[in-house]
Formats: sequence, structure tokens, C-alpha cells
Amino acid sequence: MSKSYSLYRLNPDGALELQPTTINATMEINGEIVENPTEQQLRSVGFKNMKPAELPDFDEETQLVAEHYEDIGDIIVQSFEIVDKPKGTEEE
Repeated sequence: MSKSYSLYRLNPDGALELQPTTINATMEINGEIVENPTEQQLRSVGFKNMKPAELPDFDEETQLVAEHYEDIGDIIVQSFEIVDKPKGTEEE
């Protein structure tokens, strides 16, 4: 059984969670254990579509990419931030 939607939600710690995708997946929804939750059930507990961002060009030797997500109500928006590697961590 394959689901034709990919939904995500942000956990309280800011981590991105993908909807359950395995057959016979279970999760608690409104105090009940639900097997193979529907799209409507997933949306009722905060799962949403995500607007992905394109990974920007960066120098792998001197820079790192930090991935960020923001819940803006009806969707989750992905963004990237390029940061310099801390001094002394560049590979020789």
C-alpha cells in the first residue's frame, strides 16, 4: 500500500518528522491508536505539505550547510544557511 502524499510536521524540538510510510504503521491520534492513518487524520495532528528549497552552492572545504524549517501555518518551509566551518576543522 503506497500513499500518494508526503506530509511533515515539526516536533517541539524543531526536528522535522515525516508521516508514517510503512504498511501497518500506527500512531496515536486524539487518544486512539490508528493503523495506516489517512491524509485527513495526519493533517488533524499537524502534518502538512512542505515547500522545499534548492540547496545553494557552497565550498565544501570551508563551509557547512545548516538546514532550517519554519511552520508558517498551512505549510512548512525549508531553507538553507551557509556558514563558515569553525577554524581548525578544515581537512588538510
